Parts: sequence; structure tokens; C-alpha cells
Amino acid sequence: MRFKETSGPDSDFQIRDGVLVRYLGPGGAVSIPDGTVRIGERAFDKCESLTSLSIPFGTASIENYAFSCCRNLRTVSIPGSVTKIGRAAFYGCESLESLVIPGSAADVRELAFFGCRSLRSLSIQPGVTSIGERAFFSCHSLTGLTIPDSVAEIGRAAFYGCENLSCLTITGGEVRVGYRAFYGCRSLAGLTISGSGTYIDGSAFGQAPPCVKCGTPAAAALVSCPLYLGGGPADLNEDTQEEAALGFIHARAEGIRDADRWRQEYLDYIRRHLPLFMDRAETDRQVLLFLLREELADKEAADRFLKARAAADDTEIRAWILDYRRRKFGPEGPEDLSL
Repeated sequence: MRFKETSGPDSDFQIRDGVLVRYLGPGGAVSIPDGTVRIGERAFDKCESLTSLSIPFGTASIENYAFSCCRNLRTVSIPGSVTKIGRAAFYGCESLESLVIPGSAADVRELAFFGCRSLRSLSIQPGVTSIGERAFFSCHSLTGLTIPDSVAEIGRAAFYGCENLSCLTITGGEVRVGYRAFYGCRSLAGLTISGSGTYIDGSAFGQAPPCVKCGTPAAAALVSCPLYLGGGPADLNEDTQEEAALGFIHARAEGIRDADRWRQEYLDYIRRHLPLFMDRAETDRQVLLFLLREELADKEAADRFLKARAAADDTEIRAWILDYRRRKFGPEGPEDLSL
């Protein structure tokens, strides 16, 4: 195998056909030579003397384990030409403090930044579409994170054990948050999810405490649901219980079976705070249907709902309400026909 040896000193890099096969230099601050198109598998593996790294524009791929266990690497510059960050590429880089993942790197593979426990600042740029399984597992120092709307999938245990993560924003309209993706993020206090199409696995947030910030009503209600936070109304802060109950209602409407285990606790809570949910039912279709199914609406409320839906020309819900009134309060009288 013939190698081109380059840089200063010339023997620092072994490069073949644009692939950096192995770094043999003394470490410290390293700039990878221009013209490198790929950083090969394990090229810098266990290079503990490496402290900072500059990757030139034009590099397209960082292969598996390329910088794994570079324990003293503090800073790295990843250019916008990189399209792949491979499996465990920066695994165990425990001194890495900040990171910008360019939008060109659509797929951040599994274990990519596993155990980067000093990582305090993480910017994931629009264009990234997938965050792999355990990609940021045990990044203990991470405190805030925004997931851009280009991300369609947050993999299994992707941010597991990020125990100081306190503020999380997921902006995507259609994103799957995988099993235990944020499990053990026990400092999480601010959570915003903007997309109503977001799917959240039942164990995604595990041990996280109740979140006090929410995004759009449908997504926020689902996220606040104890299905994801691990408890019934009694386990939640008083100011989040109403949103959690709404989350329970929406989870049931979405057919999420695990919501059934909280049914009695939330029915009791909703009965105790029925006026709140009667008001919600004026504008929230799923709440209205829930109140009808559980036979919680009295005749006065049913009449009010019926008039509101008639004004909105919502014939489907109007039929539901009429059926409910017949079953619960007897056959319609002449006075009902005008409703």
C-alpha cells in the first residue's frame, strides 16, 4: 500500500487517495491537510495528546471511531462539507466542551458523541435529519438543547443520562422521539415541543420531573402527560396537573394504550375540576368527546355544546351530542329540534 505523507512534519499524516488513514503526529493543536476527503476509521483512535482539531472544508466523511477516546480533545471544527459522522466517531472524547454539527451532516450515527461528559454547548444545525441511538449518551454537562425541525428521528437513548439538561426545545412538526431518548434527564424543567405530529415513546423521558413550559396545545398536552413523566396527578406539581390531564385525554384519543393505566386517577381529577374541562371542551374537540364518552357532561352543558357546534356547522360532533342527550336524558322533545 502506497501512502502520501504530508503536513509538518511530513510524517504526521498517512493519506491515501484523499483518505486520512492514520495520524502519527505529536498531538496538540492539529489541522488536517487540505484535500482530505475522508477521515478514515480509527485514524486518531486513542490519540490522547490531541487537544484541538480543525477539519478542512471539502472533507465529506468522518468514519467510525475516527477520534474515539481522544480524551484531551477540547475543541473541534466540523465544516459544512461533512455529510457523515460515523458510529462512535468521537466516543469518549471526555474533554470536548462545545460542538456545532453542520446541517450537511444529515445522519449523526449511533454512539457518535457517547460519553462526551464535558460538552456544555451543542448546536445542531437545520439539515440534520437523524440523531442515532445513544449518540449523546451521558453528556453530563449539557444544559440546553434545541432540535431543529429538519430532525425526523431521535434514536433510542440518544440523550440518556444528560442529567444537567434543563431546557429542551423540539421544533419539528413530524419527529419520532425514541425509547428512553431523554431518560435520566432529571434536571429537565423547560420543555417546548412545537409539532402536533410528534410521536413520543412511552419511556422517552423516564425520570424527568414535570415540565413547566409547553409548545402548541396538542403537543404540549401530550408531553405533559404522566405517561411520559412517570406518575399520576398526585405526582405532579399543582400548576402542571391540568395540562397533564389534557395530555391523558389526548393520549387516549391517539390510542396510546399505556394511558389506560392512569384512567381512574385522571377521571377523579377531571371530576373534581369539571368546570375547567367543560370550558376546554368549547374549543377542544377531543376533550368534548372524552366528556361525552365518560358521561361527565350534564344536560345544560350538552345543550351548550350542541349550540356551539351547530353554529360551527360541525355535523359530526352535533350527531354525537344528540345521541348522548338521548341516551342520558331521554328522547328528544320538540324543543331539541331547534338546537
